Amino acid sequence: MKVYYIWDAYCGWCYGFDKILAPFMKAHPELELEMISGGLFTGGNEKNTRQLGAYDAMNEEIARRYGVEFGEAFKATFTQDLPIDSLRAAQAFGVLRRYIPQEEQVALAYRMQQAFYEKGQLLSDLETYENVIGEFDLDPMILLPEVETAWQSRAPHPDFRRARELGVTSYPTLILEKDGRYYDLRGQAQTVEELEATYQSLSHLD
Repeated sequence: MKVYYIWDAYCGWCYGFDKILAPFMKAHPELELEMISGGLFTGGNEKNTRQLGAYDAMNEEIARRYGVEFGEAFKATFTQDLPIDSLRAAQAFGVLRRYIPQEEQVALAYRMQQAFYEKGQLLSDLETYENVIGEFDLDPMILLPEVETAWQSRAPHPDFRRARELGVTSYPTLILEKDGRYYDLRGQAQTVEELEATYQSLSHLD
C-alpha cells in the first residue's frame, strides 16, 4: 500500500496536521509515502504576508486544535508586503527530498514550515534553508546552489500536475492507494487515533 500526502509549505492546516501525520507514519514503516506539493499560492494566486494577516483567526484555531506555535516573528510579517510563492517552496522541497530517506520527508516539510510559521523566514529566501539543511546532515555547498538553480524556472512544478491528476484541490489531503484503488485516508480525522482507525478500516477492504 502507498500513501500520498498532498500538502503546501504555506498551508497552515498542513503545518498543524504534521502533529497527526508524523506519528502515524512512524507507526507504519511498511507504507510507501509520496509527498506532493499542491501549489496553494501560485499560478496567479500568489500573495504577500500582509494579506496572510486575514487568516490570523484561522491560525489560532489551528494552534488550539493541533498544539503548534505561530511565532511572534511570523505575526510581525503581517505588517509587511513580503512575497508568498508556493512555487519556490515546492522547488526547494523537490531538491532537498532527493537527498534524504523517504521516512524523513515529513520531518523536512515540518522544518520548512517551522522556519516560516515560527521564525517568520520566507521559503523563497536561500538563507532559510541553511539551518534546515544542517538539521539533516546535508551539505549546503551542494544543495543551496541546486535550490538556486531550480528557482530560475517559473514553469509549474511537476508536483502541481500530479496533485491535479489525483483530483486534489485542498490541503492537507492524505490518500491511500490499495490494490489500484484510491481512498481518502485523512477524512475527518483530528487525532492520531482517528487517523489510525480510518487506516485500519480501509486496509481491511477487499
